[in-house]
Amino acid sequence: MRILVLEDDPKDALALRRELADRFDVVLASTLAEGLVQLTFPGQAPDVVISDLDLPDSKGPRTLEILRDAAPGIPIVVSTGHLTAGARRQLDILGAAHLHDKNDGFQILRALLQHTESFHQTMAIHK
Repeated sequence: MRILVLEDDPKDALALRRELADRFDVVLASTLAEGLVQLTFPGQAPDVVISDLDLPDSKGPRTLEILRDAAPGIPIVVSTGHLTAGARRQLDILGAAHLHDKNDGFQILRALLQHTESFHQTMAIHK
């Protein structure tokens, strides 16, 4: 399964890659613009996008809106360290597939991705 990670903090990006690369094909982008380019590569579309909300070229829920419009049908996991109750409600309304609080570590995120991978495999078998 191919995962596009949009994360501008190099430590967080490398930590995500280390955590996920043993099982998934992880592509990193540090800006929204780089992420949008990755979404347009023919035959290279990710199965899941994991994105921080605050990137150098996009801030807040608008980041999710732009990604959602650019990648309809691709689940977008918002990964941030600033999840207030109000932000959670807004991101749910905007269609985030999952909200990952960076302060919780990667276990829940990894389990979510493994579940998504199993779902994709099941769907491929039944096509």
